[in-house]
Amino acid sequence: MIRRAVFKLSRLLEYVGLLLRFPADGLHIIKLLFTNRPYLGEWVRFADAAWLRDEQIETVIDVGAFTGSLCFGISRLIPGVRMFAFEPLPENFQKLEELALTTHLTPFNVAVGNEEGTRTFYRNRFTASSSALPMADRHVREFPETAEVEEVTVPFWRLDDHQEVFDLTGRVLLVLDVQGYEFEVLKGAEALLKRIDLIITEVSVDELYEQQTSFDQLYTWLKARGFTFRGDFDRLVSRDNGRPLQIDAIFQREEGGSS
Repeated sequence: MIRRAVFKLSRLLEYVGLLLRFPADGLHIIKLLFTNRPYLGEWVRFADAAWLRDEQIETVIDVGAFTGSLCFGISRLIPGVRMFAFEPLPENFQKLEELALTTHLTPFNVAVGNEEGTRTFYRNRFTASSSALPMADRHVREFPETAEVEEVTVPFWRLDDHQEVFDLTGRVLLVLDVQGYEFEVLKGAEALLKRIDLIITEVSVDELYEQQTSFDQLYTWLKARGFTFRGDFDRLVSRDNGRPLQIDAIFQREEGGSS
């Protein structure tokens, strides 16, 4: 109870800080506070990410884009950035289409992995926890609101089989937020990785999904392909004891590294 109250207070202070930093956007910020807090949260998160702006990223590929909150946050940090976003669930994809009207975003209504065709997808009542993988018991214990799941069928792409949809310019950021399915996405994008300069990928440090990608697996595979681990951008912690459950890991292509 106390932890939740502290979290809500800290988030409120972050919103106030955003208002003070961007007074010209005050009405927009207040509107998002009441209509789309995930977008506002990503605006807060990226407002201090000067390191990412310094990477001079011109193109973003966002796999597992949900409703586009990360794309929104990056577009505030890097005005004019070109974005390609992938999201299989129709209700989330509709939000992406709306965001595409006001940004340089191209959305695709598909899931991404290492196979082509259709397959089962686990749609969660708490939509952000939906995944191509069944949920592990630990996830439900930590977040009881995610217990209700239904199986649906969605189309899947391998990114390497659809490179014609990308018009990649400048330095490229790949973002993965696919609830434990990261390794399958990467295996289906090995050729595309030759054009990727920076990766931000969610990875669980405890088992939240069955047969999920481990950090060791991800690190070893990316290291062999010329990427270096550069720390974490954000983390999800246990509500009980504050222990990290997931991190957003940063991998950067080594200068002169293997491709």
